[in-house]
Amino acid sequence: TFTVTKNTSGGTLSVSSSDESVATASISGTTVTITPKVPTTDGKKTTITVTSAATSNYEAQTATYVATVNMGTITINATPYKGTYDGKSHPALTAVSTNPTGTTIEYSLNGGTYSTTMPQVTGASTYSISIRATKAGYAKAETTKTITVNKQTNTNGNLTLSATSGTITYPNNGTFTVTKNTSGGALSVKSSDESVATASISGTTVTITPKVPTTDGKKTTITVTSAATSNYEAQTATYVATVNMGKITINATAYSGKYDGKAHPALTAVSTNPTGTTIEYSLNGGTYSTTMPQVTGASTYSISIRATKAGYAKAETTKTITVNKQTNTNGNLTLSATSGTITYPNNGTFTVTKNTSGGTLSVSSSDTSVATASISGTTVTVTPKVPTTDGKKTTITVTSAATSNYEAQTATYVATVNMGKITINATAYNGKYDGKAHPALTAVSTNP
Repeated sequence: TFTVTKNTSGGTLSVSSSDESVATASISGTTVTITPKVPTTDGKKTTITVTSAATSNYEAQTATYVATVNMGTITINATPYKGTYDGKSHPALTAVSTNPTGTTIEYSLNGGTYSTTMPQVTGASTYSISIRATKAGYAKAETTKTITVNKQTNTNGNLTLSATSGTITYPNNGTFTVTKNTSGGALSVKSSDESVATASISGTTVTITPKVPTTDGKKTTITVTSAATSNYEAQTATYVATVNMGKITINATAYSGKYDGKAHPALTAVSTNPTGTTIEYSLNGGTYSTTMPQVTGASTYSISIRATKAGYAKAETTKTITVNKQTNTNGNLTLSATSGTITYPNNGTFTVTKNTSGGTLSVSSSDTSVATASISGTTVTVTPKVPTTDGKKTTITVTSAATSNYEAQTATYVATVNMGKITINATAYNGKYDGKAHPALTAVSTNP
């Protein structure tokens, strides 16, 4: 538009365009409106002639206005997609519009062929999308936007493990597996404290190798990493490994036997699992030593055993050793004879020839109506009672009292008691008849 600012003649105003293919003109009052035709290029011109018609005092008056017509301007408004890779396709632009509306919009992704179909983006990357809009009468509009699809961030959902913690007992290894590796990145592992344990991976199996522990409960965090890929950042998952000292098992067989006067190892067998431990012994609460204790005297002993080895918790156990007293055997108590015959009223004797235990000696008779017995030193005296017949018997038991290493020992002697023998000594009368009475025996006596 423009206006007629002066019309001195006062003639009727009219307008015309020199090239109506460029623009037409109309007037209302003093305002001229130029209406462009649909341009194909910028800068086409037409002359708008304003005419004030002739009046009584004035010829027709004209004034010109040169109108240059340019193509319309298209404004493109576009919002590029921005997000994190999720495996899905997304429109490259989340919103697109033009001013004016009704344009033809075309897209070119990363320098590709233009198309009116909206491009889709999937993989994590930075994309360049060119947008152009056309409409008759308007200059072609173009703009470029950057689309960002970020890599998938580190989430538990992308990398998962069969467990998140566990306890390992030295020297055994611990294992767990990678149960999900969505990104498909190369797997690697690392221990936060390699003085506690190291870690390695083969396929999807992680092996934890403990170092020699000094206490229970030391921990290290095993970090499993799935390397970054085109669509994923590096993914990590962690497993907390607790390392305990190894367990030592002690196997020991205590000596058990009868006193025989000899020294015997307190244990007949001792071993540990694992092997290679340092084994120490304490007999009856004594000082520990690596030398095996010996036992001799009959008694009940207590032996404490402890085993140590680097990386293992100290193991201890206690065993009871029994050395029984020597039982009653003829070999420990022997007599000079095991039987004999006594003729009343004589006494009988025999001796104790061996008393190994050294116990106090005593004797008894099984039938004191036949004979009694006594002992002095090692000599046993058997005193018969008045017999009524020959051949009555009694068993004389000699006992050596129990000692610290021997049970009571016994030995027996069977005494047979016969009646005594009487000897008669007699002198018969021998003489001439003299008419007198004489004793039949001139002498008679007996023994006893």
